[in-house]
Amino acid sequence: MVKAFAAGDRVYVRTQQVWQILTAHVMMEQGNLTYGELATWMGHKKQAARTLAPHLGLLANFCIENNLPCLNTIVVGKASGEPGHAVLMRPGTTVEQEQQAVLEFDWFSVRTPTTGALRKVWDGPSDSD
Repeated sequence: MVKAFAAGDRVYVRTQQVWQILTAHVMMEQGNLTYGELATWMGHKKQAARTLAPHLGLLANFCIENNLPCLNTIVVGKASGEPGHAVLMRPGTTVEQEQQAVLEFDWFSVRTPTTGALRKVWDGPSDSD
């Protein structure tokens, strides 16, 4: 049975959708994507762009934990052309370095993270870890 992404899905479920959109966008050599464009691709109005911080933060943390370039850095403001001020990146890198690494990485060589893997990052380390 095919499942569709829908309003009301948990952050880690919609983050899987963000991964799919961003990796396809990069692999089609499209460069950066605005927050509004990402919201539209997710099936929202452009104004919903202001609600994407949790999804992009989770995506960044997943990338950092798995030593991948931070996909979230290619999502930028329409006016500024830059990611938001609280953008998460791998330690010791600049926005420009992360964006270049994202564009050079073969995203089709890695599997889309499962919602379970994203949930583990979202929930954070357990007390038993």
